Amino acid sequence: MKHTLIVFILMVLVACTSPVSPSPEPELTQSPDLCSGIEQWATEASKYDDSLSDVCSGNPNVLREDAAKCRQAALNAWQSLSEMSPPLITVSAHDTLRRAMVYQFHSANDYLDNPRESLFQASHNESVDLLRDFRERRDLMLAFCGYNLSEFLADIEWAHTVDNYNQQMMLADDPVEYERLKEEKRKIIDDHIARPADERVHAVELIKSIAGKEAVVEYLYTTDVLESYAVGLTLFVIDRTSDTLIQINEVPRNSTSDPKRELDLTPRFTQEELDRMAREFIQTYAPYVDLDSLIPDHHFAESSQYYWFRWNTAETKHVFVQIAYTPAGEIVAYTNAINHIIGQTQEATK
Repeated sequence: MKHTLIVFILMVLVACTSPVSPSPEPELTQSPDLCSGIEQWATEASKYDDSLSDVCSGNPNVLREDAAKCRQAALNAWQSLSEMSPPLITVSAHDTLRRAMVYQFHSANDYLDNPRESLFQASHNESVDLLRDFRERRDLMLAFCGYNLSEFLADIEWAHTVDNYNQQMMLADDPVEYERLKEEKRKIIDDHIARPADERVHAVELIKSIAGKEAVVEYLYTTDVLESYAVGLTLFVIDRTSDTLIQINEVPRNSTSDPKRELDLTPRFTQEELDRMAREFIQTYAPYVDLDSLIPDHHFAESSQYYWFRWNTAETKHVFVQIAYTPAGEIVAYTNAINHIIGQTQEATK
């Protein structure tokens, strides 16, 4: 059964190696839809190209284990590329890349059948030539659409690196190794998407308006549109698209031995006074939130002595704004889960 399956796969792949006569190139005109399609295709196709290049070395005397990985990578890439629908003008380049995967599959497969022979080198060389041809065609189309090639290819390489980290994290059995990979991945992402320090000035000023003018604000990392900062052991999360405060909490601890934030629990304010402070804070840092239109959901946590002031939307409890105080009026935590909903609506009406 296994032999039959391999024969079937090879028959399918061989059928796809026949050159396809390219259609006459249409008269091209730049358009957002065309260039968006080319960008999406080039990004995905280049990932498979990079993945194959990582696994399939140019050395014919590859180890048997490496050849097996190369064969599987080529088969996976070919199948994935076969499911993609490239824009019309990229069909020729797309077919070139698929043929490269087929030749690479054959070279690895032949080596596994007869590792002492180097006849498969011809297939490998053909694959290398086709990959070179694919990259030239891809770059021409990207240049036609006005993309900065060096930046575009750097983005692809970065995305491929992140994917590799994701795979390593999935296979990591050791928690320490997992955390190491996670931290390295976070830094790679941060180096790629973080704002320059001079563009984070407003975020830092906003945090100092809460923590104090003399507070030392440390930038931590960026996740998507959210930036994380620390003042001592207190975490501040800012929406970098609008420099809006999203969250205040304790800086995450890696272990129970890490220092914990010390909060003042001295009774200084009544619940009514803290309620007023909560409203004033939200009015200052989320002025677009109309608390009177939301549903109060406050409570006092006896175990921690924290006062939680929360307002939910009528539609769901998952869209809310909340702030917690100690009896001394010190902020324990703050979350603005309404920001993106209202912020996007306001942006759309500009």
